Amino acid sequence: MVLIVVDVEANSSPLTTRGPTISAGGSTVKGVAIQGGELWALRLVSGGGNVIEGSLFGDRQVGSSDAVLLVESSDNTIGGTSPAARNVVSGGGDGIRIQS
Repeated sequence: MVLIVVDVEANSSPLTTRGPTISAGGSTVKGVAIQGGELWALRLVSGGGNVIEGSLFGDRQVGSSDAVLLVESSDNTIGGTSPAARNVVSGGGDGIRIQS
């Protein structure tokens, strides 16, 4: 079961086209819902070794954004095998997009 603790609606905030960006390595994102935005729900840039689990990314409805965007970021873990570590990834763009 995924317990959502923080729910961010990017379409109704100053993040109109973008969700949050994490550039520090070794970060953990857990129990968040980030929805809306035209470009991405969550972006990881540079720093690697991040863990993304137990969260919901993308649009509630079909949208144009990528759910999770990785830009020159390596050794990240997105999801896991236990039910608590699983993510829901949706959107009209790529679910998880990797750019170098």
